[in-house]
Parts: sequence; structure tokens; C-alpha cells
Amino acid sequence: MKIVILSISFAIISNIYAVSLQDITISTLQNNKNLEIYSNKIDISKKNEELSLKWKNIILGFGINDILISDVTARDKEAMQTQFLTLSQEIPTNNKKLYLHNINKIQTSIYELSRYDKNSKIYSTIIQNLNKYKIIYKKIDILRAIKKNIKDIKELQNQIFKTTSIDQIDIIKNDSNYLNTELKIQNLQHKLKLIKIELENISYMKINKIEYKLSSFTKDNVNISKLLKQNYIYNILIKKLNKNIQNIKLQNAKNISDLKLNIGYYQRESFDDYIGFSMSYPLSVYGKEDIEVIKAKKQKKEVKLLIKDYENEFKNNILMLLEEQKIAYSNSIFIKTKLIPNKEHMLELLISNTRNSGINTIKQLKLKNEILKDKLKALDEQYKFYTTKAKLLYYKGKLL
Repeated sequence: MKIVILSISFAIISNIYAVSLQDITISTLQNNKNLEIYSNKIDISKKNEELSLKWKNIILGFGINDILISDVTARDKEAMQTQFLTLSQEIPTNNKKLYLHNINKIQTSIYELSRYDKNSKIYSTIIQNLNKYKIIYKKIDILRAIKKNIKDIKELQNQIFKTTSIDQIDIIKNDSNYLNTELKIQNLQHKLKLIKIELENISYMKINKIEYKLSSFTKDNVNISKLLKQNYIYNILIKKLNKNIQNIKLQNAKNISDLKLNIGYYQRESFDDYIGFSMSYPLSVYGKEDIEVIKAKKQKKEVKLLIKDYENEFKNNILMLLEEQKIAYSNSIFIKTKLIPNKEHMLELLISNTRNSGINTIKQLKLKNEILKDKLKALDEQYKFYTTKAKLLYYKGKLL
């Protein structure tokens, strides 16, 4: 009931106020169906654990034998004529139930780790989208400032054109720049809508506005070996290896077949009743069990190879992300500390030059737009930086 009330509250709030990362996180944990599927898998697997320790049901049998065709109702003519009741029970041997229980228990752990892995992937995706959303908003603000400067340039060009022979091609180019800038703004606004839709798909909540702050602009420092040992997929593979080991033990144990115990009570007319007892044991004569053992060992070898491959892939993926982050960080700092200050100095020189104020003002506006375009480049590098940062959250195993 509390979850329903909270879900309704989030739906109302998101239509009025900006939603935060915490709002999206809570709604995702409560409503995301992928996470719910894994929770259901865990519940089913736990039931399999219980079932694996249960013996097969006792089989109850009853019947009549030696029915005389000449007189079907006669039951006292021969000593072999009986009405009987039997009970049959299969008795597991050689710890097969224990090995099967261990296999199902490990499978439950695999599903639990899979749910954590899915949770971490979702969190990483949410952060990637929020970072992208924030940076796109900043780019739109800069593009609007560029568009305003282009408009001011156009007005100045029109004024100068009345008194001088300013090149009309420059005016047409300026119009083209204005339209291209407007198109870029529209495309970015479309991307903002797509981000909202993706976040709604993850969180199952309506999102109109988002309140979010980018994390600090600092590079990640990670211990790859430590992260590998903590990684959910890596631990899933280790669990699968342990599961294979238990399966080999199970297949070896099947070389000793389960016993079948039969007990019967036989009732006779005009003769003494008696009890019958028997045991049956399947003989391993066709080599099926040996093939199953070989097959289980091959599966174990395959998982070992997967573990080695994943170790290599994990290490290289992190190294690539760290390198991309390093380059994006350096580029962003270079643009902010070198390119932009250099052009800002040029702008100061232009402003100090008051000759031919109309042309000078146009040059100033164009240079301001060059500075703003450099700021866009810096934001592009920041986007790359924060994308790597968000992807690394998955490799760090961060959860919602």
C-alpha cells in the first residue's frame, strides 16, 4: 500500500516540479520490471533449492491377480489368487540430492548477482542520460547567445549597408549562420525529449523537468584488480565454475544408481495372507554416466576460458575508458585555459580600438561567437569526460 501511495505521489510531483536523481532512483527501484523479473527468478530458484532435497513421492499400487475365466468371482481355488496393496519408494544414494541442492543454491546466488549487475547497468545509464541532459542544456544556452549575436550583426550590417557598399554575400552568410544555429537548437531540444523518454522508460514515471547537478570535474583513480574481484559478472562466472564442479560430482555420483524399494501386502481367501518385499537397482552398462561426466568437465573448461577472456576484456575496457577520460579532460582544460583566454585577449584589444565603431562592433560580435563556439567545444569534451565517468560507475558496481 505504501509503494502504491509513493508511486502516485511521484507521478503527481513529476508533473508539477522538477524530478531529481533521487526521485528517479526510488521510482526505478519500485517499478522497473527488469529488476522485478530477477527478483522473481530468485524466488523460483529458492523453491528449486527446497525441491532438490525432497524425495520422490511414494507410489501406491493395488490390484487382483489370477482371475479365473471360468468363474471370475471365485477367489479361493488357488493359493496364488490374491488381492494386494503395494508401496514403492525410490531411495537416492551417493549424495546426489546434496549435489543437486548445491547446484540450485549456487544458481540462486547467480540470479542475485545478475540482479545487482542489472541494477548497476541501469544506474550507469541513468547517470549517462542526466549528464547528457545537463550538458545539452548548457549548449542550448550558448547557442542562443550565438544566435543573438548573429542577429545583432545582421542589424548592424543592414545599417552599414545603407551608407556603405558592404558585401551582400556577408549578409547572406550571416542569415545562413542564424538559420543553422536555430536548427542546432531544435535538434538539441529534440535530444532532451529523447532523454526524458528513455528515463521514463527506465523509471516508469512521467518526467517534465529535471533538477540535476554534474559531479566534480575530477579524473577517476581506480584499482582494476580490486574492481575485478568485486565485479558482478566476474563473480557470476566464478559461481558458474563452482556450479560446474558440483555438476561433475553429481554426474560421478550417478554411477551408483538410486535404489527402488517395494513392499506389498497380499490377501488371500482360504489361505494365509503374506507380505512381499523387493529391491531393484538399475545397472550402468551402456556408459551413459561416463559420457555425462566428460560433458560436465568440458562445460567446466569452457567457463574457465570465459573467466580468462572476461578478465582481459574487463581490464582493457577500463583502460580505454580511463584513456578517453584523460584525453577529454586535457582537451577541456586546454580550451578553457589556452584557446578561450587568447581570444578573450583579442576581444579586449578590439574593444579598446574605437575607430570605425560599426565595423569594429561586428568584429567584436564575431569574435564573441568564436569564443562561444570554443565553449561549445569544451562542453563536447566535458560530455565525453562525463560519459566515461558514468560508464565507470558500472564497472565500479555502483547501485541505485
